[in-house]
Amino acid sequence: GGDGLGEGLSSQGLANTFRSFAVLQYLPDFSVMKKMVEALVDEADNATAQSLCVSLWSFASLKFTPDVEALDAFHQRVSQMLEIGKLSPQHIGNILWSYGTLSYDPEEGFVALALDHLRRRMDSFS
Repeated sequence: GGDGLGEGLSSQGLANTFRSFAVLQYLPDFSVMKKMVEALVDEADNATAQSLCVSLWSFASLKFTPDVEALDAFHQRVSQMLEIGKLSPQHIGNILWSYGTLSYDPEEGFVALALDHLRRRMDSFS
């Protein structure tokens, strides 16, 4: 229901819109952001690593903190991607920075697991 804000946009389209806001340092009205975040939550299960990473980076850059249920939904998808090796070092770095900036505390062990993935990626370069 509602006014359709964000509806019909893919996770990539939403991420691109959030990124545009962040680059412009333009924070829309809270109700607009809330509706768009809700649309991204609805798409979270199908979202790519890139779209979630860009969205989280954008929220952090704008100092806009989505509600904890939304962050939990995004984190659940991010965790799944980390476990199956779908996150690049850039994704991991941006996600950790975003979580820190948003004061989001992921479940026990996530940061250690993320850093372990980074370490293994680095070892493969040497």
